[in-house]
Amino acid sequence: MKIDRDILPPIVMTESDHDRLSHVASTVIDKLPDVAELLGQELDRAHIVPAGEIPADVVTMNSTVEFVYGPPEHTERLTLVYPREADTTAGKLSIVSLIGAALIGLKTGDTMRWRTRYDEMRELKLLNVISQPEREGRFSL
Repeated sequence: MKIDRDILPPIVMTESDHDRLSHVASTVIDKLPDVAELLGQELDRAHIVPAGEIPADVVTMNSTVEFVYGPPEHTERLTLVYPREADTTAGKLSIVSLIGAALIGLKTGDTMRWRTRYDEMRELKLLNVISQPEREGRFSL
């Protein structure tokens, strides 16, 4: 998995998301090395803030977001969740997916690009953070 840090948008994470996701990344490294690597890189470069200081347009765990992913480009509306809560039929995307790992910490309008282990370029653009637990009084602990 290769990402070019010079072209990546800055990302922000809550302290609790960062702590929990560090654990998640370490538990999936053997089963999902690509995802663990991307998530680890995102955790390493994230600016960490208290939950009450996270901007409303930033993707946190349990945020519902709308984004464009491709090729071919298509719009998705999903909620970013921990692995045990994942259910794509219910619109719940696991953080231990490449798209989930790419979404965390982005703000509305950001584009994230990465290369897969097969050297294929992937890209997504965050269109909107529809709901975010930190702004609704429900914190992801």
